[in-house]
Amino acid sequence: MVHVSEGAPGHVINVQEFVRKWSRSTLGEKQASQSHFNDVCALVGVKSPTEADPRGEWFAFEKGAHAPPQARLGRRLAQRRRTRLA
Repeated sequence: MVHVSEGAPGHVINVQEFVRKWSRSTLGEKQASQSHFNDVCALVGVKSPTEADPRGEWFAFEKGAHAPPQARLGRRLAQRRRTRLA
């Protein structure tokens, strides 16, 4: 196993390092999410989003997701109910 600096292309982490690092972390979810995900990628041997998709077209952090039409309809109906009850 070749180790390089964290976050660098080819970064590898073993299970013990992963557990040691993240069991001591006191960061909040938002603060740690991208670093944690990059470490998960390194742990399972998958390229991180930045390595796999440098342009952010299909594998990126904070990429917008669209709800299916049924979910959008449900939100509109819920909003109408709240408006009527107010």
